[in-house]
Amino acid sequence: MRIQQVQPNTNFQARQNFLNEAQKENVKSLVENMSKSLEIKTKGIFFDFSATNRLKIADKAEFVGISLSKNKDRCFDKVQLNTKYSQLVINTETGEIEHYHKPFLKRWSKVMENVDKYLSMFKENFNNSNVVEKESFKISGMTPEAFEVFQNEVDKLFKESKKK
Repeated sequence: MRIQQVQPNTNFQARQNFLNEAQKENVKSLVENMSKSLEIKTKGIFFDFSATNRLKIADKAEFVGISLSKNKDRCFDKVQLNTKYSQLVINTETGEIEHYHKPFLKRWSKVMENVDKYLSMFKENFNNSNVVEKESFKISGMTPEAFEVFQNEVDKLFKESKKK
């Protein structure tokens, strides 16, 4: 038996996977609804920022925003959909599946059926707290102007302590 050697200049390219149009619409709708919960409050020189970043259906599926967007229309550039046995990282703008993990023997068509089922379930029950559990994150901090004022005060104290 003869074994063929792989040529060093051979390029291997993985097949790109995309969501279908209905799934893309469901992802965009979910991200828009999550973006609506975005709150930014300023209190003088401080700010509070909170947003929904995780949706969960019992132990079955989880929809997580993993990359914050600079675009004001949507909160996340990438989301991760975790089902019982598979994980998919999805680009919210193009619908491209950038990374996935699935059991070796599970067919891709079965994974996509589950994706379709869970995305539509998340979309239909977004406001139903009995089905979809929402988690949010909060960030508090100082505005850039406040940081400058704070830095100036620290510099003044530092100079005064050097004089003594």
